[in-house]
Amino acid sequence: MSQIFIITLIVHVISGLVGFIATYAILMALFRKESSIRVLRFSSALAFLSYMTSWLMGGYYYVLRYGPEVKPVIKSGDNPWAHSFFMETKEHIFLLLPVLTFMLALIFFVRGEEVVSKGRMKRAVIYITVLTALLALFITASGIIISGSAR
Repeated sequence: MSQIFIITLIVHVISGLVGFIATYAILMALFRKESSIRVLRFSSALAFLSYMTSWLMGGYYYVLRYGPEVKPVIKSGDNPWAHSFFMETKEHIFLLLPVLTFMLALIFFVRGEEVVSKGRMKRAVIYITVLTALLALFITASGIIISGSAR
């Protein structure tokens, strides 16, 4: 594998993990009695930028390496379902992460004071953040299954 693909995969994985950590930071900040708007804004912006970076790097790798070289190996191997179910699902679910984190960032930058002061609004934002974190965990687990099936 060429250096550019290795770097692309490393950036893809690390930026996805940073996105998850930032999403978790949002959740922990929201669970505090007094949430810091500064932390919420920073973490939501970081989550959005990280997921976008992961998306771009993953897309680059998928088009130039995974599709033509890795996918056929997986589909003809012992675990063709790894691509058929997990990669196909991951491709569609991942599109929600940048959207959800952009929405969170928008909420915190525009209505942050209301989120931390109004219990009902805060609860709704917590639900969105939990959904985002669970999707990120599913996507991470899917990536591990897919990578293992390519070996």
